[in-house]
Amino acid sequence: MSAIPAIPATPAYFFWILAVALGVFPLSLLIFKLVSLLGWTRRARENPTPDGIFPERYATVLSFQSGWFFKPVGYNNCLRVRVAEDGLFVRPFPPFDFSHPWIFLPWTLLANVKKKSAFGISYTIAEFRSQQGTHFHLTLPENPSAILPPPTENA
Repeated sequence: MSAIPAIPATPAYFFWILAVALGVFPLSLLIFKLVSLLGWTRRARENPTPDGIFPERYATVLSFQSGWFFKPVGYNNCLRVRVAEDGLFVRPFPPFDFSHPWIFLPWTLLANVKKKSAFGISYTIAEFRSQQGTHFHLTLPENPSAILPPPTENA
């Protein structure tokens, strides 16, 4: 039977363990703080998922969508959108969903819909505005009529 070799207990070895431990913890705190500054936490407080509603039960899912609160910082191609009768549920997919609860964007907050094209690809940008002044822009497929509500008479 062969013995498992012992890990050398040199001062340099312990220095590297300490350096990695002290570097990972502040980096994790920095990432957590940056995530909270992007606006997701505030938007989740303004538009929480209604009680008793589980976004996972909705079958219509759009994956790899993009969204942003302000340019140039955004969630590029990492959002999943679930479509409900009253609005959209939005959340990044794993592993980007750390500290990101579902956001509910009711159709009543839909302020503007623009069709755009870049590099030969057409898409739609839907802008949601909350009462508190938070704006959230979400990219949708070129023809989002299957998911967006029909325009109202006073719009």
